[in-house]
Order: sequence, then C-alpha cells, then structure tokens
Amino acid sequence: MTKIELQIHDDVIKTINKIKSVNDSGIEIFIPEGSILFDNILNLKLVDQQAEAMGKSIQFSTDDETGNILISNLEGNSEALFRSDEQSEEASDTEIRERKGVRFVVPKFKFRFPKFSIPGKSKFVFLLIPLIIIIMIYLVIGTRAPRAMTKIVLFSDPLTRSITIKVKLGSQTNQDTNLLKGSSVETTVQSNGEALTTGEILVGEKAKGKVTIYNKTSDEITLKKGYELQYSNNDIDYKFLLDSEVSIPSSHQESSDPGSPIIPGEKETSVTARDIGSSYNIDSGKTLSVSKYKKSELEAKSKEDFEGGKADKVKVVTEADLTALSKKLLDQSTLGAEVSLKSKLMSPNKLIPGAVQIIITKNSFSHKAGDKTDKITLDQTLSIKGLTYSETDLNGLLGKLIDKLVPQGYTLSKKDWSVKIEVLENSTNSILSFTEADLQATLKTSVIPSVDKEAVKKSIAGKSSGEAEKILGSIKNVKNYELNISPAMPLFKRVPKDINRIELIIENE
Repeated sequence: MTKIELQIHDDVIKTINKIKSVNDSGIEIFIPEGSILFDNILNLKLVDQQAEAMGKSIQFSTDDETGNILISNLEGNSEALFRSDEQSEEASDTEIRERKGVRFVVPKFKFRFPKFSIPGKSKFVFLLIPLIIIIMIYLVIGTRAPRAMTKIVLFSDPLTRSITIKVKLGSQTNQDTNLLKGSSVETTVQSNGEALTTGEILVGEKAKGKVTIYNKTSDEITLKKGYELQYSNNDIDYKFLLDSEVSIPSSHQESSDPGSPIIPGEKETSVTARDIGSSYNIDSGKTLSVSKYKKSELEAKSKEDFEGGKADKVKVVTEADLTALSKKLLDQSTLGAEVSLKSKLMSPNKLIPGAVQIIITKNSFSHKAGDKTDKITLDQTLSIKGLTYSETDLNGLLGKLIDKLVPQGYTLSKKDWSVKIEVLENSTNSILSFTEADLQATLKTSVIPSVDKEAVKKSIAGKSSGEAEKILGSIKNVKNYELNISPAMPLFKRVPKDINRIELIIENE
C-alpha cells in the first residue's frame, strides 16, 4: 500500500492527480489538519468516487477531529454518530470501518438520538427546510469565503555594467559624481634584521729602522722632522719619515792634500714608514733617496733590517651597508603590510590593494658608518596606513547608479547580484594613493519586466479559474504561474471579486 501525504492547500483536483500518478492499487491518503478538503464532505466523496472509477482502493486518515467526523459520514451510516439507548455500550476511543476496500478511522462516542414522530406531509416539509438552509449557506460561503493565491515566475534578462568609482579619504558618498566615502586603517609594524658589512680597511703597524744619511755637498744640511725618504723596489716606492730633525755635516777631504778623496758628511737617525705593512720591512744596506735632493747631494742607507711593519684587512660599516639593510627590511615589511592592515578591518570594510602608505618611524642600527665590524643589525619601526571603503556603501551607490541604466519597462532584480572590483593603477586618467583611488566596478545582475500588481489583481478579479489563467499566461516574459482558490468548492471556481482577497507573488527565475 502506498501512502500519500497531502498539503493543506491541495484541493480535489490535485488529490485526484496524485492518486492517478500512483501505480499501486492500494493507497493510504493522509489529510493534514485544517485541509481545504474538510470544507465540505462533497470533496471527500468526489475523491472516493474517482478513485473507485480508477479501480483503486483508498484509505483516508487524519489528525483533524472534524475531518474524522466527515470521513465517518462518508460511509453513509448515521449510527456511527448516533446510537440509541438500547444499542449503547462501552467501546474503545476509535473504531476502524471498511467500505468498498476503504478503511476509515471513526471516533466513537455515546449519543442518544431523540425520539419523535412527524406526520407524513409535515415530515417532508421538515426535511426540506434544513436542505434549503444548507443550500443557502453553501451559496453564501461559495461566493464570499474563497481566497485566491497566485504566484507568477518571470524570465529574467542579464544586465552587466562597468562603472568607475572614485574612493576619497574624508569625502561623503555622492551618486552624482560617482564618489564613494573613503576611510583609513592604520597599524604599526616592527621588524629586525642583520647584514654583513662590505667595507674594508687595512690595520696594523708601521715598520721602523735606522738609516745613515750622507751629505756630499760642501754645506751642512738640516732636515726637519717628518722629512721624506724613499726606497724603490720593482717600480714601487716605499716612503719613510724622519722621526726627528737631523743636521748632516758637509763633506770634507781626507787630508790637506788637494788630490785626496772627498769624504761625505754623515749622520745616523731613525725613520718610520709612512704606511703600515710588512712590505716596509726592508733589509739592511738598502739605498734610500732624500726627497728634493739629488743622489749626488744627499743619500741614505738602511743601517739595519727594518722591523715591526704589518697589515691586516678589517671589515667596516659603510653608508651603503646601512641603506641596503634598511631597504631590505622595508621591502620585507611592505610585502606583509596589506595583510597586517586587513587584520585590523571589520566587515563590511575593504582595503584597496596598493592604496597603502608606509613610513619608517625608527631605524636603530647596532653600528654607524666607519665602525669596524663584520656584521650590523637593525631594529626598524614602520607606520602603515591604508585606504578602505565600506562594501555596504559601495552596493548602495551601485544600486542607485544602476537604476539609471535599467531599460524602460523593466525592474532591477538583485537575486543574482554580483560585483567585481578592479583597482585602476596610477596613470594620466586614474589615481592610486593612500588618500584617493579609482576603482572599476563591474556589476552583474538581472532585470525583469515591470508588472503592476494591482492591475493584475483587477484583471483576474471575479474571473473563472480558466479565464484568470489565460490572463496570467499572457503576461510578458512569464515562465510559469500558479493559481489556487480556497476553499475549493464545486460550482464556485472563480477568483474573488474583492482584490483584497487576492494574494499575488511575483518572482524571477
């Protein structure tokens, strides 16, 4: 047996169609409480008759008290409701009856039917009056009680438009100029990093030694402290400076004999290399020239091996090192700047990509330029600001702007509303900055034909269901429609004349 559960607004036609769609010959029909089928017992009889004509056995069941009484009356057996004193006895709360293969759940109760007798013609009149009253009540209900519910589903047409929107910090939204109010969001980011230094300098000691200076002139020559002497080797000049002032006596002949050899005057003194390095550690007996004097005038020789000269390369901080490390940390923080700003936002605010300002508020280096070190560190603090807009404000502005672009005779439907935002880069025609940004909003939605609800109600008021359906089907772009009149009463399948009793719903696909 197949069970069918009806809806509260399912009338006789819909119920018969549901029975017809079931292949099973045995069907249980559950009628919900308050169903329009319980408006009149004729509804149940019609369903019963049509099921029997289809060769199907049906069983009604319900939780509705009135419905149970109507189901029991469908038997046509008044003794299910009225029992005489002689037939009354203790019984259970419900009784199951069968008729023509249909099972009925019948509430049992005790009732004593009054006994009286009526003369022949008077009895006929007595029975005719209630029938007339019932017919009058049926006519009143059939003409005044019905309500109509109709739903129209319209085909929608797609609508796509691109609109340029300017977001400006501190402004107010203005649909006439496509201006959207902008706000700012701010955060502080701290980062640190390190880098190797690239500068190099030589550090070490200067070579020292003693020299003998020979004066080949006839005059005494005095050289001041710091006077320069030079030793050349492989085209490289190594310069030394006098540690103190020195006077070199003039040359003289060995004897009074005019032909005796001339002996140069000489003086021993100490010198220090001008620069550091082991290359200044020259050997004893090396010849050094005296600055500004010819070798025929003054000349010097190392009296001993020079010692103490050494040099090593040491890393130092350069200005370029400081600048590069600062930029490196700034670039790293810039990559995460928008993420940091977005974490500060609350819905429905949105950050505009690229509309960000980053300022270094603090750079704290471990060393300054010129310091001797292999590595430098930096603690950097940034102030980051971004330009934002409200998604709610944007949709409101777009809604007002798109209304102007809806074709005549159509109404905007926001059922399939979607918005795609693209940021326009800095150019001659657009701006992207912390305070102002141009956006292109591409809106996709749909439109449906404009339908005057009151006019539709008036056009179907008082019409038969067939006439009303023709009118509904003729509406522009209609996809489908529904028309339900309740209570569904035979002979009264007309839409109410009172438009206040007509409910009209318009939807798009």
